[in-house]
Amino acid sequence: MQDIRELINPEGITSKNIIAAQKSFWNYSKLMNSKFFCDDRAYLRELGDTLQGVFEGTIINPNTQEPYKKLMINLPPRHGKSYSVTLFNQWMLGRNNDTRIISVSYNETLSNRFARQVRDGIDATKLENSRMIFSDVFPTTQIKHGDASVQTWSLAGQFFNFLATGFGGTMTGFDSSNTNTSMSDSRGNPSYPGYGG
Repeated sequence: MQDIRELINPEGITSKNIIAAQKSFWNYSKLMNSKFFCDDRAYLRELGDTLQGVFEGTIINPNTQEPYKKLMINLPPRHGKSYSVTLFNQWMLGRNNDTRIISVSYNETLSNRFARQVRDGIDATKLENSRMIFSDVFPTTQIKHGDASVQTWSLAGQFFNFLATGFGGTMTGFDSSNTNTSMSDSRGNPSYPGYGG
């Protein structure tokens, strides 16, 4: 029988901070940027824990006794929604390379920016020993070379992991385990264009 520690941490990492970051999105966020994701920003911790709970299926709807599958984030502009979700996409892909994400925004430019930030965060090269990057936490997760356009890209060993599109853009032929929908107008004001998710 295989040791549970090997199943949880096949990379053989022994650092407690890195192991905690593999298990907890909040710990991953703090490891990536401890100045922004600090303990006195309780709303960011609540957002991180909620994102992880929806991903892992641990937040249960009391009416249906089923895990919630959708989440709407409603925070004011400049409070870290996009940054948190960008890091969360990285963390999900590090945790499970089979994760497929479709990022939908009100326009393709914004959606492509999110996709680029997720892809480039995973593919980052370490320049400073004091700064943690994605591959410090998930060293076996890599971008598939030759399949890393901004709009659609994959991880090594996968067919498809990330699609970025705008409302009215194509999603035909793509299946996702997670869909991120940014529903705001060009000024950052919430809008609800009738997208069913």
